[in-house]
Amino acid sequence: MSSSSADQDQSLATPATADDAPAAALRDQRETRKARVRFTGCAAIAVLAVLTLALLGPSGGSDDVASERMGIWLEDVTNQERTQGAPQQTVVNGWTANQLLDLISQQLESGAVTDNRPAVLLTLGVLLLALSMATTPRAGRFMEAPGLHAPRTLKGGTPPWLRSQESRARTATPDSSEESSGTA
Repeated sequence: MSSSSADQDQSLATPATADDAPAAALRDQRETRKARVRFTGCAAIAVLAVLTLALLGPSGGSDDVASERMGIWLEDVTNQERTQGAPQQTVVNGWTANQLLDLISQQLESGAVTDNRPAVLLTLGVLLLALSMATTPRAGRFMEAPGLHAPRTLKGGTPPWLRSQESRARTATPDSSEESSGTA
């Protein structure tokens, strides 16, 4: 084998012919576009999740519930004023707890309170997962990370810029090192 693995990895980084240059440019544009779509989509889903939590609270007959709850608390205040000692306060607190639990059970039975937030957030999570799967580069493809000039490969061994001089010397055979020193 006349070329070292470093030369093979370097050949992956640069187009071999002029015909490969447009394909490499298109691949770079596609990966850049995917990164922009991924960032924009994640930001939009994050905004939608915050809006969901802020605006889609439980809905239902809140006026009736609020007036009933206010009546329970007013009755509790008047009963607390007439108590004398801890045992009587405990009894009044028990009455108030029973009335509040009755109100909660009436709300649940009537179905007046609906909360759509879990379903919406689950849908947003599925959309985020689909966006991630659609825009993440797949293993085995040649990739170049944004902002870095040295390309990396996902299969085919260690990239040349991570190899030390000792490992390069071990992978090169004496014949190939003589040929490369004679041609340089």
